[in-house]
Formats: sequence, C-alpha cells, structure tokens
Amino acid sequence: MPVDVGITRGSVTNEKDADKESTMGSFSKVRHAAFMGVCTVSAHLAEKTGFSEGDFALLTDAIDNMFEEDRSYNRILNMQGMVVLKHDDCLRSGKLHNLKKAIKVDQKKKYTESFEDYEISIDKKMLPEGISIERNDF
Repeated sequence: MPVDVGITRGSVTNEKDADKESTMGSFSKVRHAAFMGVCTVSAHLAEKTGFSEGDFALLTDAIDNMFEEDRSYNRILNMQGMVVLKHDDCLRSGKLHNLKKAIKVDQKKKYTESFEDYEISIDKKMLPEGISIERNDF
C-alpha cells in the first residue's frame, strides 16, 4: 500500500518559483514489495564476442550488489537473492516466458510487512529438459 509523504524543498529549482524561499510537494512511497527482474545471456552471442564464464561471474556479482551504493531515501532497494538457470546448449532448451512461470513468488499472508512474508520457489516440473538450476538463493 503506497504511503503519501509531504516534503519541503529548501532551494528553488525552477524559474516560476524564483520569488519563493522554498517549495512544497509530495510523493508516494511503497514501504516494501517483491520485484522479479530478468537478465538473459545469449550463449550464441557470448561465444561470438568472447564473453566467458568469468565475465558471467562478474555480471552476477554486479547484479547482486547493484543497489548497495544507492541509499536515496525514497528508493532503498535490496537484492534478496538470485536464481540462475542454464541451458545445456546454445540453441536454448526452453522459452523465456515458460522459464519465468516456473519461478513462483507467493505471499504467505494477505498483508505483507517484510520480504520474509513472501515465499520464492521453483517448480522443477515446469523446467524443460536441458535446463539446470545453477544457483538458487531461496
């Protein structure tokens, strides 16, 4: 549920407010939520460009830590975990929309108060042959 927050800005940021000492405004803030992001690496393009397993490790480390230095008051995001699925060959063993359906995000209770109120799981029956789970933090 969004919370409306009122703010007073101590500096003027546009010409129409030049005669004012400060300006007032508001913004909405969501206290917490579970978001799922998707990042894909094409094995075929990786092979063409020389993208290596070491590069992939750097990429996943960067994704793990991408919000660590972003402490803006109204958007503190925390990466809670990651699921990495790997295809056995570069021709892909499954379609992305089906792979996303295999990752379930369920609320444990109607009104959530923290990330612990969500349950993240992988329905392995929905993963096609040739897909392996390389990493599952949940």
